Amino acid sequence: MPVQLVKFLQQLSGQTVEIELKNNSVVQGEVVAVDGNMNTHLKQVRMTTRGNITQLDQLTIRGATIRHYNLPGTVNANQLLANCNATGRN
Repeated sequence: MPVQLVKFLQQLSGQTVEIELKNNSVVQGEVVAVDGNMNTHLKQVRMTTRGNITQLDQLTIRGATIRHYNLPGTVNANQLLANCNATGRN
């Protein structure tokens, strides 16, 4: 997993994101943490699988099952990238 991508995702802690999985399920929830393997820990989760909606208090998604993240419009991606580049220089 590229280190910069993981650092970027780790900055999303506290943000509500939508994650599409490789099995076409869609998960929405607040990011609690993202580890070095891109495993994503969420709370207040809503998961949609084949039209069925499930509400969960918490969920951990294995990084290898993630197709992509949809970031909320309130996230300044340029600033997050700048933060990654600044910490990468240390």
